[in-house]
Amino acid sequence: MRMMVLNNAKPFSYSQTEVMLPKDMTIDKVNTRKWPVNKRKLASVYTKMMAGMGFVMEALSFEPKSMQQMLMIGLGGGVINNFLSTLGPETMINLTTVELDPEVFSLALDWFHLVETPTNRVVVGDGIEFIREASAKDDKYKVILIDACYDDFRPVFCPVEGFINPETIKDIANILDDDGILSVNVLTSSKEKGDGAKNILALYEKHFTSCFYTYITHPNKKVAAQQQLLFCTHRKNWSYQVPIRQTRKAYYMLLMFYILLPVLPSEFSKLLLHSTEYGQSSKCICFLKAL
Repeated sequence: MRMMVLNNAKPFSYSQTEVMLPKDMTIDKVNTRKWPVNKRKLASVYTKMMAGMGFVMEALSFEPKSMQQMLMIGLGGGVINNFLSTLGPETMINLTTVELDPEVFSLALDWFHLVETPTNRVVVGDGIEFIREASAKDDKYKVILIDACYDDFRPVFCPVEGFINPETIKDIANILDDDGILSVNVLTSSKEKGDGAKNILALYEKHFTSCFYTYITHPNKKVAAQQQLLFCTHRKNWSYQVPIRQTRKAYYMLLMFYILLPVLPSEFSKLLLHSTEYGQSSKCICFLKAL
């Protein structure tokens, strides 16, 4: 396992990925830096959720008729970029990632083997400024992922303060497509007793029709920090709290993530699920090796 570790916030890490042994081990392959990484497998639960939720919530399609615009703030090791690059051109995902720290971008290239393409590009710059400019141009994205964290431990570790600013949240809401999904990585100190996460939720609820948390760390578990993902959309009643008949697909898909995927044989590369949500047939391909 290869990890990008935060010196000032151990044991947390920016990214982690599985390293594969070379098929033919020779003296020139002793340097593990050159060993390939498994781009098809996501190592952490929260990256699985962030990468898959766009399909689960039907913001993304595996049979799109046009390019699907996706924005990610915070690169880390680029593991989500790597995974999405393995889905194939038929998914037509055009991913733009904004990373503030050029050194992080360099590490993603050198150690996590990130490869830029015309549809998987990285912009080194300020994510808040990028969002502000995108809002001014009225750009729209099907999926927006915000994984922007401090490099030292704080009461609210993720997201950074700029993404709790009402004006920034308003700009994010403006560039999210009507049927799109926003995912925000929220990591708070257990000493906050959930207050930090509640405050963040309240701020985002002012600008989106539906917002809800899914917990990566159980709220009652005694740990140094609580991690949850905040999901928001402009769609009505799109949460885990509404009657199951209204969100049956979301429940079933999440059961796939948490129950079926770990036990199915690894040689299965994908599972095709059919849904008739919103009165139309749709398909969601869950890649078992990663999710």
